[in-house]
Amino acid sequence: MIPSRPEALPSDTKQKTLEALKIANIPIFFVVGAPGAGKGTQCEKIVAKYGLSHISSGDLLRNEVKSGSPRGEKLSKIMQAGELVPQEIVLDLIKEAVLKEVAKGSKGFLVDGYPREVKQGEQFEKEIQEAKSVIFFDVSDDILVERLLKRGKTR
Repeated sequence: MIPSRPEALPSDTKQKTLEALKIANIPIFFVVGAPGAGKGTQCEKIVAKYGLSHISSGDLLRNEVKSGSPRGEKLSKIMQAGELVPQEIVLDLIKEAVLKEVAKGSKGFLVDGYPREVKQGEQFEKEIQEAKSVIFFDVSDDILVERLLKRGKTR
């Protein structure tokens, strides 16, 4: 059984659980595109229709900062300095989220906002599992600007 706090698991236990995920061949899909492309909106629809779990790297980072954990405090400093969060931290957060959702019986995953580059995708596939597919949202710059301006007014 996977505890409700996978971050508390020893790394070898996490690895064994992730290996079981590979054996079970639970599908993972990368969801990529520019901010405002509609990734979150479309993921909500896919989750509702197919019962997959939506994992947003941005949400994971924000939630970790809000938690006030030592890792969250470290992330807060990195983000306030305008620096990129190290890949290892993002990947650990994703692993923990995957483990939590597997414990709930997830049918598969939509990983939104990660990877941002090929190297990150390769590392993800090495440490977690190969993605079944990449869903890429290609939206014109005009539409992106319009959506982001609208988003800015509603927040």
